[in-house]
Amino acid sequence: MDGRCRSLAGGVDLDSDDVVTVETLNDEIADLIDDQTDLNHDSVGGDVSGCHDSNSHVHFDLVFGAVSIHCVLFGFRRSQTTVEPEAEMQVAVRGELSFYEPRGSCSILVTDVVDMGESDYSQIYSENKQLLTEDSLLADDRKQSLPELPRTIGL
Repeated sequence: MDGRCRSLAGGVDLDSDDVVTVETLNDEIADLIDDQTDLNHDSVGGDVSGCHDSNSHVHFDLVFGAVSIHCVLFGFRRSQTTVEPEAEMQVAVRGELSFYEPRGSCSILVTDVVDMGESDYSQIYSENKQLLTEDSLLADDRKQSLPELPRTIGL
């Protein structure tokens, strides 16, 4: 057992000699990802979600169905991309898969972004809004103002 793990276990016998720290495991995962050529693809496509700026970098999630991966477009690459990602866009990104060891998370370090149109979420939202409009459910005369103070509150 690794000496650092012994202090983490507080003297508890874990019935195994194969116990590592999170740091060791994340180092091993990073090595696996860096050495894996099968994970290198020309582009990865999906919907942009949670897009925000942080210290001149653009962070966003690339979503497809129920799965997502975090993406980072570094500030020095922003002017070199075909388009800058924004919410409600469907895009294909090019970049390098990276494992951020301190957080234990995979990300794509984006080198280019190609706009592929409106996101699936945005298309569904527009279709639903159109259906509600056709049924006159969004008409101004059907809208009700919110009360200043509610009479009941549900929990």
